[in-house]
Amino acid sequence: MPAILSKRNLKLALAILAPILAIIIVILALPRPAIRSVGKVSYTASSAKNPASGSAKAFDGDLKTAWVPGKTSDPRFESIQASWSEPVLVSGIRLINGYASDKNTYSYGAKLRTARILLSDYSSYYWSLKEDEPGMQELSFSQTHDVRWIKIIIHSVYKGTTEPPEEVGIAEIEFF
Repeated sequence: MPAILSKRNLKLALAILAPILAIIIVILALPRPAIRSVGKVSYTASSAKNPASGSAKAFDGDLKTAWVPGKTSDPRFESIQASWSEPVLVSGIRLINGYASDKNTYSYGAKLRTARILLSDYSSYYWSLKEDEPGMQELSFSQTHDVRWIKIIIHSVYKGTTEPPEEVGIAEIEFF
């Protein structure tokens, strides 16, 4: 009885599959675009320091603005949430930590250290961010989720040198 995969057939199969696998690897390595919401999206937070630092400031595309929780001396358990009127597919989150308008502001302000990410499909992720990384940081979820909302809860911060040292800002958040 002949072998199902002879050496010749195996080489042929590898010759066909290798380019396909290479294309898949390249596609997976490409930066993923932020999700495009079909329905209406709204942003809420547990609190904000003032109207100029409300939840929408973390989603406005402007690095000179940030969401700043109202509880500036100890922001643990403060949260920010994006909610959609229609379900969206998300596979991760990107975040620009701290006050990102310039290097000095970034270096003196507090930054998010750890956060819990809750999704409306009852999934949960724990995220540890890097303090010395002023650009976009990314967390890829273990799978794609079909959700109506995502909440980010602050668990701890890297203290800044300004007063109060715990006053944290999140300059930008986007989902992909």
